[in-house]
Amino acid sequence: MARSGRVERRTDALSKERIIGAAIEILDSGGESGLTFRALAARLATGSGAIYWHVKDKDELLAAATEEVIDRVMSEAVQEAEPREAIRAVALGLFDAIDAHPWAGAQLSRAPWQPAVGRIFESIGSHLDALGVLDRALFDAASALVH
Repeated sequence: MARSGRVERRTDALSKERIIGAAIEILDSGGESGLTFRALAARLATGSGAIYWHVKDKDELLAAATEEVIDRVMSEAVQEAEPREAIRAVALGLFDAIDAHPWAGAQLSRAPWQPAVGRIFESIGSHLDALGVLDRALFDAASALVH
């Protein structure tokens, strides 16, 4: 018996950026439990093996998706020139990002050593430094603002 269904083929090249974008869409609609390599492969019209060429495993994919969400926040907040306003922009941007992408908040708290968390602390720390906060108090002050 012949198969009547058609297999959809992608027309553009598979890249890590496309994989991360599709992963974010899946995470936003189905949460972490909805993100499987099978679901991702179906969304991207490719095989799971092609995805593994770009990302090692689900943990790496979650970290990359979180990094993308945080990068958007940080790039918008960096435009603020005055340190107090920049800190406020980071805080509000993070709140909005976690509200829009609840899985990202869980990922940030579950894996606090990932680059996204470091980037948040670095940004807030540099703005606190510009405000004259003493070096020995920077980490504590940044931690209080982040948490």
